[in-house]
Amino acid sequence: MRYLFLFLSIFLFNYSNSFCQNNDLIITKKEANIDSLFLGKEYKRVVQECTTLFNTNKNLSKNRENKYISYLADSFLKLGDYNNAILWYKKIINLNKNDAEKVIDNYLIISKIYISYEKKELYKSAIEELLEAKLIVNNKNLDDSYLWRIHNNLGIFYLFLNDLPNSKINHEKALKVALSLKDDEKTRITYLNKALLTYEGIGTSKENLEITKKSYFKVLEYSNQNYYKTYKNIGVVNYLQGNLEDALNFHNKALEDLTSVKLRTNTDLPKIGQIKKNHQKEALLILYEKIYAWIKLSKQSKNKEHLNKALKTIYLADQILDTCFHQVNDEESQFYWKKEAASFYNLGTTACFKLNLPEEAVYFIEKSKSNLLLDYTIENKLKKTLPENLLLKELKLKKEKDSFYNLTTSSNKQYLQDIFLKKKLELSQFTDSLKKEFPEVYKLKQSKNTYSLNQIKKQIKPNTTYLSFIWEKEENQFDALYGLVIAKDTTAIYKIDGLNKMDSLVTAYISYLKKPLTTNEDLQSFKKTSFNLYQSLFPDREINKIIKKNTNLVIFPDSDLQSIPFESLIVENNTTKYFIETHDIHYAYSMSYLIENSNMKRNATTDYVGYAPVTFNYENLNTLPNTLEEVTKIEDEIGGKNYVKELATKQSFFKNSSSSKIIHLATHSNEIENPWIGFKNNKLFLHELYTYKNQAELVYLNSCNSSLGEIKSGEGVYSLARGFFYSGANSVISSLWNVNDKSTQEITTSFYKYLKKGSSKSQALRQAKLEYLNTHSLSEVSPYYWSSLILIGDNSAIHLSNNPLYYIILSVSLFIFLFFILKKLKIVGNKS
Repeated sequence: MRYLFLFLSIFLFNYSNSFCQNNDLIITKKEANIDSLFLGKEYKRVVQECTTLFNTNKNLSKNRENKYISYLADSFLKLGDYNNAILWYKKIINLNKNDAEKVIDNYLIISKIYISYEKKELYKSAIEELLEAKLIVNNKNLDDSYLWRIHNNLGIFYLFLNDLPNSKINHEKALKVALSLKDDEKTRITYLNKALLTYEGIGTSKENLEITKKSYFKVLEYSNQNYYKTYKNIGVVNYLQGNLEDALNFHNKALEDLTSVKLRTNTDLPKIGQIKKNHQKEALLILYEKIYAWIKLSKQSKNKEHLNKALKTIYLADQILDTCFHQVNDEESQFYWKKEAASFYNLGTTACFKLNLPEEAVYFIEKSKSNLLLDYTIENKLKKTLPENLLLKELKLKKEKDSFYNLTTSSNKQYLQDIFLKKKLELSQFTDSLKKEFPEVYKLKQSKNTYSLNQIKKQIKPNTTYLSFIWEKEENQFDALYGLVIAKDTTAIYKIDGLNKMDSLVTAYISYLKKPLTTNEDLQSFKKTSFNLYQSLFPDREINKIIKKNTNLVIFPDSDLQSIPFESLIVENNTTKYFIETHDIHYAYSMSYLIENSNMKRNATTDYVGYAPVTFNYENLNTLPNTLEEVTKIEDEIGGKNYVKELATKQSFFKNSSSSKIIHLATHSNEIENPWIGFKNNKLFLHELYTYKNQAELVYLNSCNSSLGEIKSGEGVYSLARGFFYSGANSVISSLWNVNDKSTQEITTSFYKYLKKGSSKSQALRQAKLEYLNTHSLSEVSPYYWSSLILIGDNSAIHLSNNPLYYIILSVSLFIFLFFILKKLKIVGNKS
């Protein structure tokens, strides 16, 4: 489906945002400067100056307010900051409910932005808004050009939803209006979009491909603008027809038309500086198709040089994507660009596999994983050099913005939305001021990126293997995912074919994990599915040798693989020999993030703090009586302090947990939509963790589904576990499904027993799970009971102040210190 959406998303929606004419007689110097900046397409500065204007001038007239809000919305759109753009266009609609033309204009612009997100629910929202706009046109007798724009957009959104009859009806109406207006540009656009009615992506029949191609050549008869859209689409049709050289020719024509740069051969590419900021998205779409053509041509011609040309094209796309990412501050908009990037990095990995370039594959696989989290961690580390008063002010602004975001999610009152928008602008303005005042910090942040293969190998511990996957699910014509294995002396990339089979296996496997295996039939089916999945994940004999060589395994999963505990895989056919029996396994988001986060200095002053509300004051949540016994046993084992029952409040957590080495939470949680974790008096939501700081070596989330959340392509699972990494944790133990109270309590108390003895975090969890398996039988040894809890992040041991190993290390250190002191005194005495 992604292939179709990428193909569709370039089409022109021909909007014209009708700015209010400023009828005020006096225009300040600042306002004139904003006008000049907007005309000069300096959109980043327009955002900054408009923000200052709104914060300093509370008495703007309605005309002026409309004008600069329009500038702001348009600037966010041009910068690719789509989330903020939608919010401000909706504000324009709200301010101008009686201005039919302005309302319709902004509905149309919002509908254009919805396409970028590729979500069906947004397409349905767009249709509802466009139908409302159509009613306004009919009631107000507005110009037919509005009617054309509405039918043109409706035709496309119905097509996205596979409603071909309604799509065809609306495209025919749009064409009729365009012809009556004698408008060549509108006629051209309508023919361009109508061509999609016979196009079905890679499954399009030969006959329909030919019809589609003829339709595109007909488009070229109208107007002389935006040829690049048509050229690109003719290139795609040629690609599907197997005419790969022709496809590359038309993609180059598209790039030439878009950039006004003459490209002599198919190998030539424009330089990053020759691609205008407002053309970056279109350039990426053309480059995407060109990469596919090069890879397919290499297979057809058996010439690997074509793969090198594909890599050259991918590296240009990578530069553009980095530019797009760094010019937006809004996290939702950054998600959008990371999602776009994921498809390019998958193609980069494909080319590297075919060229046997594992070192370059490391770059693409690392770029596809948790870069926002890595970016945030690096920024926080560098920002420690900034004055504390500025950091406190930034934190205050973030908390204010988040508090109003909470209110807007529970209420649709416009004044709350307005305050939220204002707080977002204030925060953005303050962040921009920091970038201006301390440019060296932010330049250093952008220069720090993913770690190279050599840097990664230097950090790998003895007897350890890293295993990283990349699985692009939305657009994957090569029907493969890739695994990358790195050890001190080895690097290898391998391919796993048959994504439908893999998808089915993972789904079936998860269904077995989430219930006890109470019958022999269930057990046999589980064993078969589990072993098949193990074989599918490790299909190569050489890869198996590398995996078996080192018993410590760090896994960096992707897509649906993030939902399975690898330790519960069956490694020998017709047995119940689990992966955990041969390997010490833990997980991480990316190799670069693991290294960066593990190297951060933490200054905890206490060993342990635990929270167990037991009962809850809201939503009739179930009582958790076993959690009280759990945290009591942990406190008896390792010391520290528990906050239980009435003391386990959200406020107490924020006040008392930030300086502890271990934070243990035994409570309820929920991963649906907006993940939260329960305290006695209130919920703590995921986004609140972004303004909370801790010094934890370990956060233990003994609650249901705390590793689950929305999977964001290119970033991973947005879960409570990830939220605690944002707030500073070095590692997190969390759950993959609804945990069983009794079994997890046993495993948890055993874990702390082994941790106290000096075991590493993953060793302690492994030993606790093996102990559980050795002391239980029948259905109680089902993976449902013991494999839900997983360790994410750093694996080192935790030196507790009442740990015997701690005292041994301290005693030895003291002895060595005294030895050298006495030796030095003796030398001094001899001299005298």
